[in-house]
Amino acid sequence: MHPRVKSSLVWSIVFIICMFFSYTTLILFIPMIPLLILRLNNNIRSFLTYYIVSVLLLAFIFSDILSLYISLTVLLPVLVMGRMYHKHEKAFPAIVSGVIVLIAEVMVGIYILFLSGISIAQEIEQFFNENMMEALPEQFMGMLSPEMVSMYASMIAQLIPLFVVLYAVTMITLVHAIAKQILKKIGMPYYELKPVREWMLPRSFVLWYFLFYVIYLFSSTDNNQLSYFLLNIMSLAMITFSIQAISFFMFIARNKRWAKVIPFLVLCVMLIFPLIIMIISLVGLLDTAFPIRKQLKK
Repeated sequence: MHPRVKSSLVWSIVFIICMFFSYTTLILFIPMIPLLILRLNNNIRSFLTYYIVSVLLLAFIFSDILSLYISLTVLLPVLVMGRMYHKHEKAFPAIVSGVIVLIAEVMVGIYILFLSGISIAQEIEQFFNENMMEALPEQFMGMLSPEMVSMYASMIAQLIPLFVVLYAVTMITLVHAIAKQILKKIGMPYYELKPVREWMLPRSFVLWYFLFYVIYLFSSTDNNQLSYFLLNIMSLAMITFSIQAISFFMFIARNKRWAKVIPFLVLCVMLIFPLIIMIISLVGLLDTAFPIRKQLKK
């Protein structure tokens, strides 16, 4: 048996096993890993042959629509990522393309649910209204009124687009990172992102940020759709600039020979105290707007 055929059969079996796990847990990124490796190991025709045979076997085992839905959901980002890997031989275009496809898939799913009479936003808001007070420790019970809980629940529901973007970025980045390590171990070609310390947002991001910030300051609170849009954009920009700040701290740590643990401590502080993101994002904003790194290199 040809080594490539043998390898493809192995990864097809791994894909089927991972689909069993995703079928019971709905964690969709796991079957994308063997599927991506399978795509990078084959041309598109061979890949689709292995994929279709695997899906037919899964359909025979599960005999329901959910397995088909999961199979299609993981297929589309992998197809796009595989094409971008082969076309550009770089990781970043493939990751961005995969993220865009996954976001589109999730939003289509939300829209289908909406047409079926199920509002994700209303369901999330209702869930938090009913369970937030019960989940809080007793010492915090008196600090939050039912009105405040309702306000927080409504804000969380409004941030669904932000959560969808963060979900897609996290899933596709995990798929890339894990697949890259596997490809490296088995001796197949793999593609890497730049080191985090070299990441740099385009300076135009700062201009767009201030444009949306000005619109946010002067927009009317009566325009709900515009308010939802700006809330998600500003929140996403804050997280993006915070990631830029982590890159900046890693650059300084290497340039000034600081302890490598310092950038990770900053990241841990951000995760433990989310409000700190507002301060740290300013560092990323300044790093993007001004040539601070060039001055530090001198």
